[in-house]
Amino acid sequence: MQGERNAVPSRELRKWTGLKTNRELQIVIAKERAEGKLILSTCRNGGGYFAPSDGALTITGNGANTKIKFSNLQVRASQFKELTISNCTIERMPDKKWGYLVFGSSNTPGGIYTISNCIFNGVGSQGIYINQNVEATFNIEDCTFNGDFGGEGAITVQNNDGVNVTVNVTGCAFNNIPETSHEIYVLYAYDGWTLNAEGVTAYWKANQ
Repeated sequence: MQGERNAVPSRELRKWTGLKTNRELQIVIAKERAEGKLILSTCRNGGGYFAPSDGALTITGNGANTKIKFSNLQVRASQFKELTISNCTIERMPDKKWGYLVFGSSNTPGGIYTISNCIFNGVGSQGIYINQNVEATFNIEDCTFNGDFGGEGAITVQNNDGVNVTVNVTGCAFNNIPETSHEIYVLYAYDGWTLNAEGVTAYWKANQ
């Protein structure tokens, strides 16, 4: 079933599948996830499992003291028209050369992407990498970026000519960013690009 409101409780799934215990069910779900199927779960309203709604995904940690950690994982987020990630910690991935939340090559115009109250710890590459070829809005709110984000920046935007992309950065903290890196790094300032980020230092690379 799609959407959190349609989450199916474990007991119902056991009836459908003939499995006898929750442990057996969890093993099956873990196998499905390992094969690439996106199966989400919730503890709200009795709990259960569900598939994401078409074009939308929400990932939420459990408050300020419990964080979801994306470790050795690169999230290619542009497949969703709406995406919200909140209360998560993004861990360093030394073998990756691209940003760890990547937005680009989307075929769905008008996407709204929100990253709030997340922590990015010295990932050695861009924390958030944006390279849109269609209209989109990005809201980066109350996030903390700590350490070295490589030769570009904690938030890196590659703007494409004539594409209306708006990036709103509010309430974010940038700590211990070395001189060799940047808070916000903008590749090419073409028409259509809007950056709203008071109090944040942005480095602009000249157009090609």
